[in-house]
Amino acid sequence: MTEGIDINNLGDLVLDKMESGTHPLLHFTGKFVKVSGEYKKRQGSEDTYINLQLDFAEIKVLKSRADQAYGWPVTDIKFAQSQAAGSQFGVFSTSVQVITNRPTKLAELIGKVMEMEWTDGHIVQRPNEAGDWVDKAVAMWEVKSIEGMAGSPAATSREAPSGPSIEDESAVIALADGKDLTSIGKAMLNTDGIADSVRNISLNGQEEVYMANLVTTGKMTKDDAGVFHKV
Repeated sequence: MTEGIDINNLGDLVLDKMESGTHPLLHFTGKFVKVSGEYKKRQGSEDTYINLQLDFAEIKVLKSRADQAYGWPVTDIKFAQSQAAGSQFGVFSTSVQVITNRPTKLAELIGKVMEMEWTDGHIVQRPNEAGDWVDKAVAMWEVKSIEGMAGSPAATSREAPSGPSIEDESAVIALADGKDLTSIGKAMLNTDGIADSVRNISLNGQEEVYMANLVTTGKMTKDDAGVFHKV
């Protein structure tokens, strides 16, 4: 590690560069060690979305921007969760599925070395100067390889992880008691020691459906303010 670097402040340094469109790395491999998320409000709206951050360690730089040397062992990438195929989340998810030959949850990838590349030519809709929505080619992060997952028959036939268990349900009820849906989603993502299967409820945008099922089955109630309560 480069001497004099404060690893506790490194995330902000890298993230600031990434959000301005100049992430210092263009192509790297690294161990995917953590995913976290936070709710943010859309500009000019009360609607919220999840902004995901993927943290990588033990990175090996394959290509960086010519004017930005990079000597640190960690980095992160950050993008909004979206169901749109042309979004950064959609491009990332599709590139993972090309390798695994099946839908794959983020939790399955924790601890695996992944090859990430900033690639051009992804077509998205963006407003032009006249305000009209037009096709525009942009660069986005794609997954090029995943340790132990190469689209082989073994990878394809491997069972997908199971959904939340009875123990997980109890954990959700405990963390959801006295919270609204937004706070529940945050707790699912950020509570220490929470099971991956519970975290995936929020990562996959299923917290509303899951909580509605708990209310329907009489395990929780929801008051007029949208706050859930344990029965």
